[in-house]
Amino acid sequence: MRWICVFAWLPFTLGCPLQTSSSTTPTAGSPSSSSADRASGASDGHAVTVPDVRGKTKAEAEAAVSAAGIRGGVQIGNDQGSYDPATATVCTQNPGGGQQTSSTLFVAIRFCVADAPVVDKRPALVGVSVDEATRRVKDAGFTGTIEVLTLSEYDATCKADTVCMFTPNHWELNQDRRMTLYINSSTRP
Repeated sequence: MRWICVFAWLPFTLGCPLQTSSSTTPTAGSPSSSSADRASGASDGHAVTVPDVRGKTKAEAEAAVSAAGIRGGVQIGNDQGSYDPATATVCTQNPGGGQQTSSTLFVAIRFCVADAPVVDKRPALVGVSVDEATRRVKDAGFTGTIEVLTLSEYDATCKADTVCMFTPNHWELNQDRRMTLYINSSTRP
């Protein structure tokens, strides 16, 4: 049986044998391994058991993979700088621990990356006096104008003579614009 692969990358994508003969019997002058072995790289190495490196640091994972005889080492799937190589631990690996692979291939790993908590560095404005709120935003670098308006409806949760709300919510992005501080209406329902 003969297979014809049109493009050089198709043999790897479609599993097309690299050799046109389906025979695995060596012929004179040819290596004694099958085309499937050559395609997978198994003829260059021997089968080894992949260690389970989940939960290990980068250094521990590399040491375990090396000790197992996997010459390809580890390949990291995370972007550089998205993890701390000294403390990050492996979440996933391929091939998985306990599976057989060729000693010439590598183990792909990804580290667990926890998102850093978002810290709001803006000063608190709600619940403080207008003068205090004005001082806080100016101390934080706001250079725009500040206006004070009265809420159209009374807010029972807001104390008298304090800022009840403000706009825009992300005023630190609107440095040379306008900020509005809202105080409570004097009319109670």
